[in-house]
Amino acid sequence: MDISNKLEIAKKFIETSKKNLCFIVADSLVSQCIAEDMKDSYQVVDLAEEFTPFKPFLNLLSKGNLPEKNIREKTYSIQTESFVSFFKTGMADERYDIPIDNEELYELGRYVKSIVELFKELPVKNYIFTNAQNIFSDSFAVIKELENHELASKFVFCFNSDVTNPSVEVLDFLEKNTESENFLYLQVQTARANAALAFEMEESENSLNVSQEFKETMMNNFDFVFSLLRNNRLFMSFKQLKILIAWVSKNFPNMNYSVYQKRTLLHELAIDCYVCKLEDESILHFNDIIETLPDDDFALSAAYYLARIFYLKKSGEFAKKYALQVWQQLNGNEENPYYALLSMLEFQFVKRSDANIAKGKYIEALKQLEAHGFVNNYIATGLTIPWNLINTPDSRQLIEDTIDNCMRMAKKYGNNHLYSTACHWKGIIASHYGERDVAMKWYNDCNKIRTEIGEIGPLMNIRNGLSYESLCRALYKDAYDLVNGVISNIYNLNDYSRIVDCLKNISYALFYARHYDIAHEIFSLLLHFLRLFNMEEQAYNSFLPSRSDILILKTIIDLDRKDVIHATINFNQIESTVNSVTMEEKPLIPFIRAILLANDSMFEESEKAVELCVQEFRQIKSNQTHKICFVYFEYAVLLKRLNQMELSQKYLDLGYNLAKENNFAYYTKNKDSVSVEDYLNGYEKYDELNINLAFLLEKAEKENLLTQLHKRIHDYQFLNKVKTNNLRSSNLKKYIENTVLYIYEYCFAESVFIGELTDEGAGTLYSISRGKSVNISSQKWKKLFKESTNKEVTQFVYKEKQQLFFGNMTQFEYKFGIVIIPTEQNPFTNESINTLNIALSTIQSQIVIYKQDENLLFLSTTDTLSLLNNRHALQKHLLVEGDRIRRYAKRKSTKIQVSIAFMDLDNFKYYNDTFGHNAGDLFITCFAKLLKNTCRQVDFISRFGGDEFVVVMTDTNETESCRVYERLKEALAKEEYFIPQLRNLLGVNTLEIPSNRYLGFSMGICTNYDIEDASDLNAVLKNADKALYHSKETCKGTCTIWSDIKDKVQK
Repeated sequence: MDISNKLEIAKKFIETSKKNLCFIVADSLVSQCIAEDMKDSYQVVDLAEEFTPFKPFLNLLSKGNLPEKNIREKTYSIQTESFVSFFKTGMADERYDIPIDNEELYELGRYVKSIVELFKELPVKNYIFTNAQNIFSDSFAVIKELENHELASKFVFCFNSDVTNPSVEVLDFLEKNTESENFLYLQVQTARANAALAFEMEESENSLNVSQEFKETMMNNFDFVFSLLRNNRLFMSFKQLKILIAWVSKNFPNMNYSVYQKRTLLHELAIDCYVCKLEDESILHFNDIIETLPDDDFALSAAYYLARIFYLKKSGEFAKKYALQVWQQLNGNEENPYYALLSMLEFQFVKRSDANIAKGKYIEALKQLEAHGFVNNYIATGLTIPWNLINTPDSRQLIEDTIDNCMRMAKKYGNNHLYSTACHWKGIIASHYGERDVAMKWYNDCNKIRTEIGEIGPLMNIRNGLSYESLCRALYKDAYDLVNGVISNIYNLNDYSRIVDCLKNISYALFYARHYDIAHEIFSLLLHFLRLFNMEEQAYNSFLPSRSDILILKTIIDLDRKDVIHATINFNQIESTVNSVTMEEKPLIPFIRAILLANDSMFEESEKAVELCVQEFRQIKSNQTHKICFVYFEYAVLLKRLNQMELSQKYLDLGYNLAKENNFAYYTKNKDSVSVEDYLNGYEKYDELNINLAFLLEKAEKENLLTQLHKRIHDYQFLNKVKTNNLRSSNLKKYIENTVLYIYEYCFAESVFIGELTDEGAGTLYSISRGKSVNISSQKWKKLFKESTNKEVTQFVYKEKQQLFFGNMTQFEYKFGIVIIPTEQNPFTNESINTLNIALSTIQSQIVIYKQDENLLFLSTTDTLSLLNNRHALQKHLLVEGDRIRRYAKRKSTKIQVSIAFMDLDNFKYYNDTFGHNAGDLFITCFAKLLKNTCRQVDFISRFGGDEFVVVMTDTNETESCRVYERLKEALAKEEYFIPQLRNLLGVNTLEIPSNRYLGFSMGICTNYDIEDASDLNAVLKNADKALYHSKETCKGTCTIWSDIKDKVQK
């Protein structure tokens, strides 16, 4: 068939089709001909380089000039601002009230419905879309919705059959509609030959098939790329967003953007990865943001998302660390939207802790979310009720009022998803307080809404609730079927809390129906998950089972199998952790004891244990009657095995009568009486489990491995910072400051200190504290060093009394230590302590090198007697200062004035000759101290040699320099010319020194303004020396200024 024939067929198909949507599959040339031939009556839209969300629909709507009033009326209120801003500017405004948990699918569905409603507002127009093979699932969802509505406009989609990389979604769509009357195949679509080809197609979805010109635009136009990413994220076009993410990530280093634009784009890219469930890439990008600049708004946002990601990954340690970083940056600023979002997240951290703490965080989170107008997040948080509040009767009114408020808000804003969640919680509360009929009513309402919505996650939640209610009615097969019917979707869940809940419900249904083998296998998997994702200690205050709960049920199975060894081991563990057993399973502990006692023929004590078990079950608010029946029947089975026929019949009757009262057909078998054999043989056949437990385990272990890898990356980044700190630190002071900061950031500690112990005492060199300033006294430092044993050197040791970690870095004569005070919310793990110990060794080595370098520098630049700078240091200082004067003069066209004072001690020889060289040394050291105390800190003081001294004074003129002379004279007189120090040296009480022999000094001063080259400070020094010589020759003990004598001297 030639092109003209195909064109005629296509035109006739379009004109005669009664449907408003038509689909044509043809090669690209035919598709182009169709578009060209019909362009006068149809608007042609090429989708080859179209990357707006829901392409082409959202873009067409943006060009439709819809009145804002219509937009607001026809869209889901939570999403309205995204539509309005996109239609006005081409880019949706950022949205902080983000969909969380199960909200995404629901919101995506609402976007689809809103788009269709808005299309109804457009004038009638016909469209032909070429290159339709480039559309994704979001657009197919709009197409499906459009087919359910009668629109006068016609939409023709042309799919190219000769493309080499059609997406799996396109192939699925076309293959499913092969026989549909609104599909025309002008060329046979190539089917997927095998799994390898299918894989290749899936891989190709990550390629960006656009022109070079389009790519050049992306490389150079920041606004264009940024808006593409943000729009696809906010409108939840995640398939298309993933393609953009892959391309931008690959080309990011070479994009021609400013530094700020690149940082902005990296932040957007990180959030995009997060919403697309690319957590690993997201973590790396967010870490890069914090690493490069840790204190700006992007870093704050990055820390929040990292806290959220690690919380969802069940890595509480990291989640809390990043949350603390956000709190620190927020610094109490409640106006910042992240204050509300973090309040919401922090409540998630503590919702299973102490009831009072959870209640306080719950109320605070709701308050902040309401203040910021985050409606969805308010409702979602309000419906994340702390389990320990449910266990507190006094809190029931608070809970029910909150649920009612959330129901009203969900109804007002048209959020059926959250409305169904409120129904679910109504059922949970009623069930908890034994109001079974009320609970079932709410559960059924919820199940109806969620089935209509079709979201898997929420549907699984309500099935779990219905399963629990069926379990309580001893409808074990129903309980099993309710979860098993949806459990195959468990592979798509990343929330292991929900996975554990599903496995718990299905395994409990199997256990009470005596399908012990498969129940035992699932119990083993549950124990592994609880340990793997750190959920073992959370269960008491949640819907999750505790480790001890599972061990109880496993022990009962082991005893039934006569596996006494494993049963005894498990039971010992249960008794040692009895406080972690949940309220509903705790009565089974005396039942296990009853079995053990009966096996030891201690039947009287065994019966008492059974009575205690039943009594404890009856005291629980929620109805546990089916468990009492189970206990009676299981005990009857055991007694018959032990040949206690009469006792066996007694408990069989008790169980039967209780079951009959409650219409438990599973136990009565709809008979007037039952035997042990009836109970054991009434084994109901269950459908095969719809999940592969081995595959599920493998998935979980891979997920955990990735989390551990992220921890290792975090550790590596910290250790790398410590290792390369010396390259960033010019001196020991800066090195210590950086080290404290790195440890503080890594640990998210309350406080970090580095201190030193010397012969003069001990003290803190540098510290950082999270809250109010904390100090470590000199005595406390000394005590820490003293208590530190040889084994504790170069490793952190926890000091329980002081509640701190101390790392002793003593080596050679250098004694340094690090103190870390952890926060209560973020205790250290063994892994983090090991990492800190590795860092400690590096820090110790580097400090020793700095100290040794300082000592070498000190020896080469310091006069050992006076402890002033020596002549070598003076020459170096004059060169550096001269260079600075030259550079400043070139840049600022201004000269820096520097004055140099040259001094020589008067009568020094008298003391040296009369009292010996020790006296001379004394006067040198005393005069050096006098200079230090009299001159400014910025002045450079040196001993030039013998009894000569030089002071270099920056930004000082002649007059100010002369004041130094006057101050020195006054200070020397106050010191009584060091005669008291000399008496001490000689060990005499009295010492007569003639006044004309008192120690004095002469001074010569010159400034660089008095020489031709102001930067030649050596010339200034020589002139100061000449001025000093003039003082010594003409009037000893005076100060001569070079400018006063230079004309006379030069003549």
